[in-house]
Amino acid sequence: MDEPLISIIMPVYNGVYVREAINSVILQTYKNWELIIVNDGSTDNSEQLILEIADSRIKYITQSNKGVSAARNAGLSFRSGEIVCFLDADDQFTPNSLASRLEIMRYQNADFVDGVVSIYDEGSKKVIGEYRPNFKGKPQSQLLELSSRCFFGPTWLIRMAPEFNCTFDETIRHGEDLDFFVQIGATGTYSYTEKTVMIYRTGAPSAMSNLRGLEVGYGQLFRKWKSQGLLLGRKSLMLKLKMSKIIFLSYLNAGNVFSALRSVGNFFRL
Repeated sequence: MDEPLISIIMPVYNGVYVREAINSVILQTYKNWELIIVNDGSTDNSEQLILEIADSRIKYITQSNKGVSAARNAGLSFRSGEIVCFLDADDQFTPNSLASRLEIMRYQNADFVDGVVSIYDEGSKKVIGEYRPNFKGKPQSQLLELSSRCFFGPTWLIRMAPEFNCTFDETIRHGEDLDFFVQIGATGTYSYTEKTVMIYRTGAPSAMSNLRGLEVGYGQLFRKWKSQGLLLGRKSLMLKLKMSKIIFLSYLNAGNVFSALRSVGNFFRL
């Protein structure tokens, strides 16, 4: 693995910050990459902003609006690299994002490599926190517990096995990245770099602000993982309790007591 091709997949829907996201890829110290941009039916000037940037390593796909999972799947089917990562159109890589994660993948023989994420608030224009992974090993059990030790979002650098055929579940609209990692995380090993690899932009509308959507998404994940035999015995109850607590507190913080109480009943009927 001297200089493997890294395929970076970027779904775009009305990408206000897409130019900054693309430029953060172009500025990578590691140069052997391809950026596959999938325009998922944007209705603004995203296409113009994308096409104004000339780089032979950028590949552009456009499709009708089908959702982020379908856009990522389109990118996966179009990739040429043996290593893959994802970048949302409102986030940015740090200049050493690819190089620092690839170094860990190479020297620790890891299949999935994460890193520190800097959380930038668009409203205040300030960095308001960071995410630091702290787990090494097979990640699936951690993911099934909704552990933050190895999951922030689609921040993994992934070595694709030749037989790799996993895709994002297009029926899941919230938590689809977590489900994808659960599916691929059964056998591979996870590690991380201590360096910052991504700047995550918050303060704009997101899946996490849609609490009803998140509640439905958690329910879909629970039922899917249970049907796959991934939640046996105590694991099922513990995950149900954790999902219920997250949704309950989220509704309470939003001042919606009725939905908070309703959500508890819904989860315990799963």
